[in-house]
Amino acid sequence: MSASRLMDCIRLCLSLSLLLAVPVSADPAQRSAVDTSNVAPTAGSLPGRGFLVSALAGVLGEGGMGRGFTHGSDVGLSLGYRFNPHRSLSLVRSRQHGGGFPDIVEIAIRSRVDFTTGEVRPFVEAGPAKYAYTEPASPDLQHPTKSVNKYGFTLGVGADAPIASRLSVEAGVSYHFGIEVLSFHPWSDNVDFDYFSLEIALTFARGGVGWR
Repeated sequence: MSASRLMDCIRLCLSLSLLLAVPVSADPAQRSAVDTSNVAPTAGSLPGRGFLVSALAGVLGEGGMGRGFTHGSDVGLSLGYRFNPHRSLSLVRSRQHGGGFPDIVEIAIRSRVDFTTGEVRPFVEAGPAKYAYTEPASPDLQHPTKSVNKYGFTLGVGADAPIASRLSVEAGVSYHFGIEVLSFHPWSDNVDFDYFSLEIALTFARGGVGWR
């Protein structure tokens, strides 16, 4: 066998071995699905809607009425739903503890509007709130300890920034107001109150943080 024919046989064998070692799918759509299945989701590839779970903490400050907390702390949890990258609704339960007022358990429904879908999103939120606390007994014991439920509202502004495709961190300030006229119990203390809270929150968004 001549040297040239031997080299042709070697090249043919190498070509066949390469073809057998690299399988080729006959369906381009299948190849595309395989190629994209291993790509990690990014914020822009997620729909930006779905359930939200948040943990929040903050500090309290005195309101303009002079009746309410003078200082203190605030911790809570929130469960909500984001309808689209700009609108969401949440149920928030938090506990406020501090000076100048009895400890409060607040339950609020907060409706939020985000103004942009960029990496930092300012927002405003507002909604009705219920404030439950235990009023201490009077010094002369003429008025015993009693439970009080008041109703009012909360208003807030802040900004939210994504830190991962499904995680974001936010910071904001909220105003809380309990209104006497909406307290339906005869043993109410006849006192309106207000206070501020400065809060930070970490939010998990099942459908993505909604930014692009």
